[in-house]
Amino acid sequence: MSPGLRVDYGSLNEDVYPQPRLGLAYDLTERVRLRAAGGVYRQAVPLSVRAQSAANATLPHVRADHLIGGVDVLLAPDLKLTVEGFSKTYRDVPQFADGNPLGTPVYVLDERGDYAGALTSDGRARARGIELLVQKKLSRAFYGLVSASYFRSQYEDQNGTWRDRDFDTQTQFSVIGGWKPNAKWELSARWSYLGGRPTTPIDVGQSIALDAEVRDVARTNEERLPAYHSLYLRVDRRFYFRATILTTFVSLWNAYSRTNIEDTFWNFTEQRVDEAEQFSLLPVVGIEFEF
Repeated sequence: MSPGLRVDYGSLNEDVYPQPRLGLAYDLTERVRLRAAGGVYRQAVPLSVRAQSAANATLPHVRADHLIGGVDVLLAPDLKLTVEGFSKTYRDVPQFADGNPLGTPVYVLDERGDYAGALTSDGRARARGIELLVQKKLSRAFYGLVSASYFRSQYEDQNGTWRDRDFDTQTQFSVIGGWKPNAKWELSARWSYLGGRPTTPIDVGQSIALDAEVRDVARTNEERLPAYHSLYLRVDRRFYFRATILTTFVSLWNAYSRTNIEDTFWNFTEQRVDEAEQFSLLPVVGIEFEF
């Protein structure tokens, strides 16, 4: 059992924030450990948000109540499986006030744009999910890690509607591995997959009429972009000197040149919705010097 307490003081609003935490662990067998943890966490509102209005300077720190439960299973001396579930509830979240001229139903801490007038601290949010991790430590020249998660991350707007947050991809999966035949050479790879990111659709009729990109804010984050996936490859060569190490490497980002979509935008020339693409295959060469 690991109890703890953290206390923060906010100089702008002169508030004191006690944050108790508790962690529990129980060895069910020599290879199986059960874990649970809970606690209260506070995060200061970013200065970029506070600076938008004098009234925002005294916004309280965002409160997040965490609950976590999981199990660790040692499958082999160098191989561990971890399964963990979590629930996070957020309160005192900055959001637009009634009558705010820019009061679109966005999650302020995701957008971090320009705001008109004062914000309130009435917002709420939540995140819940389950994660799986299989980790192989370096042995016999090989290492690796596989992780997968399913989650939902949402917020309540000023109208009381629960919406998906900007980075609520819902699913994430990654495989990382490498081979180190000796101290000089290392080959590694990483493949990542993320579900489609939420996006607000463009109102085509209004965009044509106003000759400007107009989002349908009544449907904020109700559509999704295509899923993202990409492969990264890298080769390292290390040179050892008396007290320093020189590493040269060659890597390929997005090795199979997947066309991933960053977002949609209004194409003024062709008067239609278009897609902004991320980079394709990108070779990278570098040098690292450690001393």
